[in-house]
Amino acid sequence: MKEKMILIIIITAALTACAPHFHLDFMGKDRIQEVVLTESKTKTNNKILVIDLNGAITNQTGGGILDREGDPVSKIYYRLKKASEDPAVKGIILRLDTPGGDVTTSDIIYKEVLRFKEKTGLPVVALMMGVAASGGYYVACGADAVVASPGTITGSIGVGAILPTFQRSLAAVGVNTDGFGTTELTGEFSPLMGLGEAGREIIDISIRSAYDVFTGKVATARSMDQGRVNEIAQGRVWIGGDALEIGLVDNLGGIDDAIASAASLAGLEAGEYEIDYVARELSFSERLLLQYARLFGLLFSFTDLGGNGVNAVLQRLAGAVGSELAVFELWNDPRGIYYHCFCEIR
Repeated sequence: MKEKMILIIIITAALTACAPHFHLDFMGKDRIQEVVLTESKTKTNNKILVIDLNGAITNQTGGGILDREGDPVSKIYYRLKKASEDPAVKGIILRLDTPGGDVTTSDIIYKEVLRFKEKTGLPVVALMMGVAASGGYYVACGADAVVASPGTITGSIGVGAILPTFQRSLAAVGVNTDGFGTTELTGEFSPLMGLGEAGREIIDISIRSAYDVFTGKVATARSMDQGRVNEIAQGRVWIGGDALEIGLVDNLGGIDDAIASAASLAGLEAGEYEIDYVARELSFSERLLLQYARLFGLLFSFTDLGGNGVNAVLQRLAGAVGSELAVFELWNDPRGIYYHCFCEIR
């Protein structure tokens, strides 16, 4: 029994680390639906939509077999597009729970929010949940108002770059790299060679440029001098209460406060609107798959000789390995620079 359990754990870890991501797309046309959270007391058609932006801001998909909406850009674009075509929509609450991600994707989503506002003239209120930092805060700069809870982790206005190199590891086993090129930058960013002075200078210029763009966006959104923004930026992380004091957010509160802010900006009185949450509708095939997944989980819920649930052991192991490896999967920005906050709460 113990040997079988060890074998299952090894196979699970290997699959988690090495298996390619794939998507099943035999479920028909993808659709999203609006779930009414609060109905209008006056029975009007006015509504305020709640749209989520969760997880890392990257151009990659989530990787699950039911995740068919694509990357965060696709999700936000599709939802804002549908909202802009609905005359009943009077405002948007963009609910953020993200540590940020790559620079390019963060900027695209930020610009989609601005484009929606310009096209419709409707207000957008950013509601910060547990974490809305770095690229998450960058996106929030596109909103008309920002609401955070007292314990929200935000700020982290900074830029970083990662370029893994393996020349010393290869040298340890007797492998070296050499070659010829037509420019002095040939091989400068190869993971098989160390980063030279020219490469470091290019990355430094890119980081400084992206940082200036970030602080400029914050200065515009928060009506601050860019020098003042730099004082509270430099990658510093703030909790909601402190963020309010230094002017990074407008109010402290929750969903009700964000709704009230959006309604006020839209010129709506209390009870004159309903609150809708935008979610993707599961097809029959997807619901069937979820049922099979639950059944599969029950089949592996037995315990080992020590009384430990094998399913729980596998989940902890897979989760630990997967969470560490998933970070590196996100580093795919075209320029190799990131608005990402390593501020996970455990």
